[in-house]
Amino acid sequence: GQIIALKGLGGFHLAVDPLSTGAVRRLRERKGREEKPLAIMVRDMDTAESLCHVGPSTRRVLDSTECPIVLLRRRPDPSGLSVSPAVAPRSRYLGLMLPYTPLHVLLMEHFRVLVMTSANLSEEPLCADNEEARQRLHNIADLYLDHDRDIVLRCDDSVVRAGDEDPPDGPVVLRRARGFVPAPVDLPLEGPSVLALGPELKGTVCLTKGKRAFIGQHLGDLKNLETLTFLKEVVTHLTDVLQVTPEAVACDLHPDYLTTGLAAEEGDVPWPASLPVFPVQHHHAHILSCQAEFKLTGPTVGLALDGTGYGPDGTIWGGEILRVDGTGYNRLGSLKPIWMPGGEKAVEEPYRMALSVLVECAGGTEARQLAGRLFPDLDPGDREVLVGITERRTNGILTSSCGRLFDAFSAMLGICLRTRYEGQAAIELEMLTDGYDADILPYSLNREDGGRLTIDLIPSFARALELFLSGAEKGLIAGMFHRTLAAALAEGVADCAGKDKDVGGRIPTGGGVFQNQTFCAMFETELKNRGLEPLYHRTVPTNDGGISLGQAVYALNAIKQEGF
Repeated sequence: GQIIALKGLGGFHLAVDPLSTGAVRRLRERKGREEKPLAIMVRDMDTAESLCHVGPSTRRVLDSTECPIVLLRRRPDPSGLSVSPAVAPRSRYLGLMLPYTPLHVLLMEHFRVLVMTSANLSEEPLCADNEEARQRLHNIADLYLDHDRDIVLRCDDSVVRAGDEDPPDGPVVLRRARGFVPAPVDLPLEGPSVLALGPELKGTVCLTKGKRAFIGQHLGDLKNLETLTFLKEVVTHLTDVLQVTPEAVACDLHPDYLTTGLAAEEGDVPWPASLPVFPVQHHHAHILSCQAEFKLTGPTVGLALDGTGYGPDGTIWGGEILRVDGTGYNRLGSLKPIWMPGGEKAVEEPYRMALSVLVECAGGTEARQLAGRLFPDLDPGDREVLVGITERRTNGILTSSCGRLFDAFSAMLGICLRTRYEGQAAIELEMLTDGYDADILPYSLNREDGGRLTIDLIPSFARALELFLSGAEKGLIAGMFHRTLAAALAEGVADCAGKDKDVGGRIPTGGGVFQNQTFCAMFETELKNRGLEPLYHRTVPTNDGGISLGQAVYALNAIKQEGF
């Protein structure tokens, strides 16, 4: 029942008994990780198979040299082991890994299963030094198991998704760290060494050398001094190992990201002062990253779907059809922008997005009545304020974010009103989704005055709300939303690609929404029915962990065009 700080290969783990709900809850409370799923180390393959469905493909990935955390579908009736629901609340998956150090092997002779999660407080780098662990973990760990072999550079466990339905070219990497770093990505172009600093969330850095890009390990969310220090450590390590000196720096276009400020710094940074700095729009970088993984050159039409990205028009982007050609991009289409009441607060409280959609669907007066039915536990005064600021479009910002649409739908069905970790509302909506053959809800495609395509899903919400209030099952409606979104976006992409003879039929994608297996399967079917092929990241994370690669490719293209 106690919490153990255990020294591993790239840092300390926090270990508890996953069969004990009390122990798991105590770990969550002390670590500040309220609901996000926790990984489990299992003794052997037989134990893994007793908990989850493990086929030949996933068996190979579990037992590979990289030995990552593998997301596997739970068995409904695990034999002999009753893992606490608190390990991965409301998820049909468990993240399992096998022992990958001699110490783990010895330890797992005494346990069949152990929770193994990174030893840190939320949003801080994991602990790597013995004394550091005792200082930073004294309010979390009851006991310590360490040794005198120093960890040179901290590195988290990698996370992958694998299944027997996947092609034979390996698993889908969701978090690229231990085992996969610093394996290079071969590029379709070369130039001087470029350092890309990545975005703010799920940070990574990328350093190029010749025609290869080396993406560093997962850094976490770059919102504090500790993670920025970790970033500098990784840059120092990469430049030393590769024996290169960066000649340019790339960063996100967002002016408030800490990495954006770091790019222009000339003081305490491990790269030469006064280097050229190339800011890159977030979703442009997503598409460039996917192009690089598949070695695509020339113009393409790509689709970027995520939660947040700085838009040059002063809004938040996140549902974008872009024509990308090196350093240039055109915004051909997007999801219809809706209001984010309270701005970033809406990310933590998805019911705000649901209220915004209600106003779009029915107007303010009816939205107030519907809000009382859907969210009776919310303070009536708060409901009134949020509907009011949405009507007036004050105290907030417009967003075309696909992630916020998932939030709104999840909250509207009462699935997730408040999030405790990134993407929770969308993940829990997917976990409830019932089947792949759901009906398509109404939607519309419209051309703006400037020719940009707008994909309007407000009619989908209106119809889904009718079904929900009439008693339809949440899982059925969730399936309809996934299929409708896939169909609407596929139609939009096909419309945009069909008007451009210079782009091919392969559609690069990027953004955290493409971690949703249900949506990806539906979107692939819909797009192929229109004669196009989606390209999904495999070795590079499709989430923001792959942004640094796209930034580096942008800088190389810019240097090639402009020279120094």
